[in-house]
Amino acid sequence: MSHVHSDLLVVLAGQPNTGKSTLFSLLTGLHQRIGNYPGVTVEKKSGHYHEGDRRIEVVDLPGTYSFSSYSQEERIARDFILLERPEVIVAVVDASNLRRHLHLLLQLLELQVPTVVCLNMVDMAERWGLKIDFKKLAESLDTPVVPMVGSKGKGLAELRAAILAVSEKTQTLNHEPTGWKIDYPAELGAILVPLEKALDGKEHLIEDFSSRWLAVKLLENDREARRIVQHHTHDDAWKPILEQADAARNSYETVHREPVSEAIVRSRNAKADATVATCITRIKPHARGTDVIDRFVCHPFFGLLLFALIMLVVFQIVFTLANDLPWFPQVGYAHETGWSCEWASPVDACGNFFEEWLPEYLNARLALPETGLFASFLYKGVLAGVGGVLTFVPLIFFMFLTLALLERSGYFARAVVVLDGLLRRFGLHGQSVLPLALAGGIVGGCAVPA
Repeated sequence: MSHVHSDLLVVLAGQPNTGKSTLFSLLTGLHQRIGNYPGVTVEKKSGHYHEGDRRIEVVDLPGTYSFSSYSQEERIARDFILLERPEVIVAVVDASNLRRHLHLLLQLLELQVPTVVCLNMVDMAERWGLKIDFKKLAESLDTPVVPMVGSKGKGLAELRAAILAVSEKTQTLNHEPTGWKIDYPAELGAILVPLEKALDGKEHLIEDFSSRWLAVKLLENDREARRIVQHHTHDDAWKPILEQADAARNSYETVHREPVSEAIVRSRNAKADATVATCITRIKPHARGTDVIDRFVCHPFFGLLLFALIMLVVFQIVFTLANDLPWFPQVGYAHETGWSCEWASPVDACGNFFEEWLPEYLNARLALPETGLFASFLYKGVLAGVGGVLTFVPLIFFMFLTLALLERSGYFARAVVVLDGLLRRFGLHGQSVLPLALAGGIVGGCAVPA
């Protein structure tokens, strides 16, 4: 199912912090619209520009680190490409970290949708002593590659020309899959090819999806791929397909004693390593500070210890600032002396204000009988209830502040890598780190007040 309009549809895809938003602004200028994807709160950015008499619709997909459909952003980005069938995917890649970005790029290419690689920030790569052979990179990926410096607008004209050329080819071929694929090892090919042929026999299915991509995702036991097969196959014809995929996966894992998904990832990594070795030359040694830090922060063992230490420090900071240190002005009232101001912790200041001083002030002004129904409702209901809730606010404020600083520093992106393997044992993935922290799994989260 492709988009129902005569415009050319182009999507920008890539990891966060690759310059996608800058490129989107360069392409669309003031012709932008911002909304939400249906049923979710993820922001949707779309716009357009004109190439002669042709209108090019551009959609900036959410930044993702993979297309594995674990997170909401990953599902939205992948589903949009699969269901809307754009003429061109512009894969925005950070040239200074090409190896790190190839994992997502290879997954994009496996969707077999026509793609243009926008190699952004080539000036930074040169500054760090990297020489990239753009021609060899295009040959290795079998995909057009356009070097750019998005912050200065360099390469924009070449990118627009590449988008137009690829889109015209796409329309000429009537949106046929590109046929791009990774050459997996023979043991994987032995189960992948028969499944791909079985999918080729389902006409209604392969009209909208690449049989090669579906076969790979079914072997990975991808839930969304299984749902696609069930939804797009008439009657119960989907059952033999899924049974064949399950049998092939179980057979491989029994013989080779490793998950099929790990073997597929290893093959993608091998392709990425070969691409980097062929296309990138370091013309001068340049040890970046972040590389040195990453070797320790992302270490399989020391990275876990560092994470535990950082979470402990965050825990101490939150409680020290919110509940222990008397640094917050505390307003009080006594019938004999009137209003006063002292120093207390934020939690104590909130609690004392609503539980002691405000009731005493109101009691002096209203002179309500202590046993009266209204006095009980006011003091023990309204003031005690509001005060009890507001005493949580300092703790939650400092928790969000410290976690926001950690995320801004880039540490959480590295924690995702460190904790991914551990969390997968519990049916989660590395990107669950921040939700766990906020929900109470780490550092108390919403359970901090308790």
